[in-house]
Amino acid sequence: MALTVAQARTLLTESALHISASETFSALKKDRAIKDASDRFLRETHASTLTTNITIAAAATTVNITSTITEFVAGQFIYAEISGQEVHLVPYETIRRRYDGDTPVVGRPTKIGFRRDNLVQFDRGADQAYTMELTYWVAEDTSSWTLGTTGSTTGISMRLPDDWADEVIRWGARGYLIRGAPGHPDADAAMEEFDLLIERAKPVFAHNYPVLPLVIPLPGKPAK
Repeated sequence: MALTVAQARTLLTESALHISASETFSALKKDRAIKDASDRFLRETHASTLTTNITIAAAATTVNITSTITEFVAGQFIYAEISGQEVHLVPYETIRRRYDGDTPVVGRPTKIGFRRDNLVQFDRGADQAYTMELTYWVAEDTSSWTLGTTGSTTGISMRLPDDWADEVIRWGARGYLIRGAPGHPDADAAMEEFDLLIERAKPVFAHNYPVLPLVIPLPGKPAK
């Protein structure tokens, strides 16, 4: 069962030790700390992902991702494929050079580059309509969770994976919450534990496994 906002608030309050009456934190500050820690964990580990179909029209050389994924930005990109074949993300300049020749290249797109956060350009014009499956990481959804509010919003489940959620709040949210409290003895230690937690979590999620380098043999020498 996913951690709820209400549970995260309770866990955070119980974790923030040595808080005096003069250092009582508002619900808004607690929620901001919870979201900051959660978003950083999700951003660096890719622990919560979505896959969405992006329609590519015939003859198209670009597509606006936000026409399908409203608040998408380039940094959320993880993986894309068309008909089971990977569409490789490359620097935009690499894509732009594909259009320097006199003869336009057409076919199934195999590479994309971001011209800007919401617009990708393909390495060739699509020879027919395609569907591109785009996998991307997502942060906490605050469209239904209004920070600092109480009531029905507290029951909203967060995107943190169960095995990691408690520690993200206990160390990460706690660190973000108390680091601004003057002289608080636990702030640095909490953030150090959060850093270590993220490093332990990264190898667990498939999208963080290292990609094996492509070995190109030298002339006359076989590839190993």
